[in-house]
Amino acid sequence: MPKVRCYQNILIIFCFFVYFFPFKAYGFDPRLLVFLFFFIYMIKDGLLLNRKVKCRYIKTLFYPVLMSLFTVLSSVVNTITENTFIIFPFQVIYLLLLSYCIYYITKRFCKVISFYVITRYFLMTLVVQSVIAIVMFVNQPICLFLFDLQGIDLTSRVIKMYFGVRLIGLGCFYFGAGAIYGLGLIAIMPFMLKAKNKQQLIKLILLYVYIFIVGIFFARTAMIGCVFSIVYLIFCILIPKMCNKVFLVFRQFIIYLTVFGIALVFIYTSSPKLQEDYGDIIDFGFEAFINLVENGELSTASSDGLTEYHLSIWPQNQKTYYIGDMRWTKGDSYYGDSDVGYVRLLFYFGVPGVILFLLYQYSIVRISGLIFKERILSFFFFTVFFYALILLIRVY
Repeated sequence: MPKVRCYQNILIIFCFFVYFFPFKAYGFDPRLLVFLFFFIYMIKDGLLLNRKVKCRYIKTLFYPVLMSLFTVLSSVVNTITENTFIIFPFQVIYLLLLSYCIYYITKRFCKVISFYVITRYFLMTLVVQSVIAIVMFVNQPICLFLFDLQGIDLTSRVIKMYFGVRLIGLGCFYFGAGAIYGLGLIAIMPFMLKAKNKQQLIKLILLYVYIFIVGIFFARTAMIGCVFSIVYLIFCILIPKMCNKVFLVFRQFIIYLTVFGIALVFIYTSSPKLQEDYGDIIDFGFEAFINLVENGELSTASSDGLTEYHLSIWPQNQKTYYIGDMRWTKGDSYYGDSDVGYVRLLFYFGVPGVILFLLYQYSIVRISGLIFKERILSFFFFTVFFYALILLIRVY
């Protein structure tokens, strides 16, 4: 890959950052700057916006359009109009256009685009976000400034509950943050399988440990990404001529993960200062492991609440299963009082809507698999698909 200058890297990371972590700066959407940069470079390159759109990108709109049409039908039957999924195709189009702008800017500087180039910038974006979140956690003036920048209400119940207990970043909050950092853990695995030497592999394992720790400090959901990253690595044994490489990476991964884990535990337990200053966030992030040691159960308060309450809520009206109630929220809470993604979709547009939503997720994976024909990447996209299915149990 051609050498990319520092300011070019900063611009690309900025584009990735606002894509994955959208926020508003005093009401202004920084994503608009991505479109501005795109048009500037298009004009500078002397290119006109008359390029043909490939058929596969049009196909990605098939299920969103069907969801929108079904939502309109459900609205007529229920005599209720809530546009959560009526506007879904337009949201997909917007993200596709934004993605293309980022792709064009990245390719302009990198010359050659591949899965590994895109993923490298994604991982760099996670590191940048983590630095911002850590600075916000340890420096209150900067934290208050960035909260004010985003328009976050410091008096809200959720902020009061988690302020100083978990990481909160720039456009990076709670479950969504954990889901994205969990995706980062899965995304590191193809790099490990492509590592050229032991030193490179150790660096990737260190990055994995770092993203895992930061991820669970945002939300324990990142642990799901950890599980799926290991599952992905194991299933890569099925790829011809990859068996020895997978065993080597897996062995090194477990060894160094254990070494780094023991070292971090020793450093924390031997430092009363660390325990005093950061005990709350450590207890939050590692609650599942602490419960495993103390009670023999790998669980958290949120996972217990999901099992005991949210998973027990199902629609009582038979009509809801056929066509939904066309309701997403009810006052300040979710309609149906369930936080489970599948149940919320079920309440909104019934079983047909849920099926269309899942088919949309699958269609994206299938198209991605056709673009990247390498087996380890096909496995990667299907791992991400099943990761998304599990996340829907936790929340939409």
